Amino acid sequence: MTATSAENQDPVIFLTKMRFSLAFIFLLLLSAGTCLTILHGAARAEKDAIIISIMENQDGFIHKSTFLASDYAQSNDPRERSLLKKEIFSTLSMVLVFANGPRQDILSKASVPKNCERDLYRLYRGSPAKLNDEIIDYISSVKNFLMGSPIHVSSEYPQLKNLNAKTLRTSNMLRSAVKDYRKANLKKITLLKDLGIALFALTMTSLFIIGVFIVLPVIRNIEGYFRQLKNINLDLEEKVKGRTAELEQKATELAVSNQQLQDQIQERIRAEKELREANVFLDSVIENIPDMIFIKDAKDLRFIRFNRAGENLLGYNRRDLLGKNDYSFFPKDQAEFFIQKDRITLENKVMLEISEEPIETKDKGRRILHTKKIPILDSSGAPVFLLGISEDITDRIASERQLRELSLAMENALDGIVKIDRNMKFVQANRAAAALFGYSPEELIGLNRLSTVCPEDHDKLKASFEEMIATGRSEAEVKAIKKDGTIFHQYAMLVKTADPRGEFDGFYCFSKDVTERKYRESLEIKSELIQMVSHELRTPIHSVKEGLSIVLEGLTGEISPEQKEVLEIAKRCADRLARLVNDVLAFHKLEAGVIEFRVSKASIEKVIEDVVESMEPLAKEKHLRFEKKIPQELPEIEMDRDKITQVITNLLQNAIKFTPEGSITIRAALEDHQVRVAVQDTGMGIRQKDIPKIFRKFGQLEAAKTVAPGGTGLGLAISKKIIEAHHGKIEVKSEYKKGSTFSFTLPLTQTSKISASPF
Repeated sequence: MTATSAENQDPVIFLTKMRFSLAFIFLLLLSAGTCLTILHGAARAEKDAIIISIMENQDGFIHKSTFLASDYAQSNDPRERSLLKKEIFSTLSMVLVFANGPRQDILSKASVPKNCERDLYRLYRGSPAKLNDEIIDYISSVKNFLMGSPIHVSSEYPQLKNLNAKTLRTSNMLRSAVKDYRKANLKKITLLKDLGIALFALTMTSLFIIGVFIVLPVIRNIEGYFRQLKNINLDLEEKVKGRTAELEQKATELAVSNQQLQDQIQERIRAEKELREANVFLDSVIENIPDMIFIKDAKDLRFIRFNRAGENLLGYNRRDLLGKNDYSFFPKDQAEFFIQKDRITLENKVMLEISEEPIETKDKGRRILHTKKIPILDSSGAPVFLLGISEDITDRIASERQLRELSLAMENALDGIVKIDRNMKFVQANRAAAALFGYSPEELIGLNRLSTVCPEDHDKLKASFEEMIATGRSEAEVKAIKKDGTIFHQYAMLVKTADPRGEFDGFYCFSKDVTERKYRESLEIKSELIQMVSHELRTPIHSVKEGLSIVLEGLTGEISPEQKEVLEIAKRCADRLARLVNDVLAFHKLEAGVIEFRVSKASIEKVIEDVVESMEPLAKEKHLRFEKKIPQELPEIEMDRDKITQVITNLLQNAIKFTPEGSITIRAALEDHQVRVAVQDTGMGIRQKDIPKIFRKFGQLEAAKTVAPGGTGLGLAISKKIIEAHHGKIEVKSEYKKGSTFSFTLPLTQTSKISASPF
């Protein structure tokens, strides 16, 4: 408006316009203040709702992290623990944390609107609560708890209880901070509300004044303007209502989101429960598999899983095994072998089979395993675990080896072993069985068993076959026929066999040639007869000797020289017969092993001197020289003094008997913890061909019978038996017509009981 037009206007109108303009401006300012106050309050309420939502989400993340950490600690499934651990770290990364220092840097991945960062920073970093430090400490506690790698712990586990307490404390502090924030902002909102009311009252007062002093006079002129102002107020109210409705809608959406989150959590809990049930079933299956199953982590090759069969095989409790590697339990070379195979399996990413893998166990010693090592890969194809399945094949190998050894033993057995089918035909034979009949094993296969037995023993063999069918085994001795027609005595044991259905399918026949035993039995019968006859002769011979002695002594009356000569001849014959009977009985006692030995420490030097002293008169009668070469201080030896005296006496008697002239030398010496005694003569000697015969019973040589008749031929056999019972050895060296040397050795101590064994 220009100055000229202002001057031309009516002053009242001009003043009215001015008043109206000023009133309008004043009302406009009041309306703007009221609007701004309302908008600021609405913005503040929206901002507060966002901050409170963020804080409640943080509380949810903290509780979720603790819940996942508890599941992680109580789980023993490696895959589940790995997934839980990743989800824990992912959840922790969403927890809002500010960096220490003046800058408002957010350390986590939490999404925060820019207009809320400052308020949240003051809320986190404000004193005295120090919420930010408490949350950092909580995150550190969770990570430390995970680093401890607790496995399959209960809810009473100390570290888990500490973590739950830490969570509760952090949650309480977070909720306290939210409560304080709400309280502080409630004051601000109340202040804005009061300010809005004051502005509204001021507006109404202004309207009243304007209405009284300005509007009423010109109401008709400004009616349209008043309507416009009213419309503006209505628009503002609509905007406030719209904004309020929008905030209510966001609150509803937030509630829906929270409910959806709760539903997801419940679904996750249900899924985890089903997973735990599946894991329990899988654990039960793994625990009850009879083979050893173990799992190692791919990085350090440490055991993270073992089943009961593995514990029983290795002899260690799984608590001692888990978290350790092969070097902790096995020898270095074995551990290096195991780890090398593990690395090869993980590098090649294919199963590795080890047919025979030796392993040292704690309680069972060395075992042989059949092992399969399988790499477990993640979604990217990288190995994360190594699965091992080991079967203990030690007993199976031993059984297979035993079967091979039994087959080898059967093939190389000295006795004949054949398999005969139900039709009495040979189907399998070892070399000894084939040789027994004079066939090769191939020739024997297919022959009928009856064709190898003399016809007169067919009935005996058939009866044995029937007995074997009835009782499972039988024995028989038959006369068998060799390929060349030779007949021999055969002992056969029949053992019944059955097929897998338990039906009779043949039998094994274990046999040997007993022809020699039959011959020996006949000799034994002869020997028993001799012993019986000798025993029955002792009493009458003794009576004859006593009677002759009485007559020779003149107790029955005087006898003539001729009668005395005849009686003396009879007395000598009776004495010789008595010696023969006594020697026969003594030999058979030694042969039967029933003679008693009285062992004690004794001096062999003293024994020799006593025997030499008793034999010197016989040597002097033949004008023979006696020489003793016995060193001083020979140690005492354990022996039956009387039996050794008998041996030395026998050797000296033979030397005197078969030495017509010359000398007899007896020696004793210590040789390698034993004493050697030797009797050397210059007599007739022994031919080399006759030396093997002289220690046989009744082994008297023809030349000896001529030179010294009347011997029994048992003296050297008895001496040999006595020396061998003392664990010694008797031997002879002789040169015909130049002399002989008989010697024997005796150990200083007897390591076992002295007893005579049959020939």
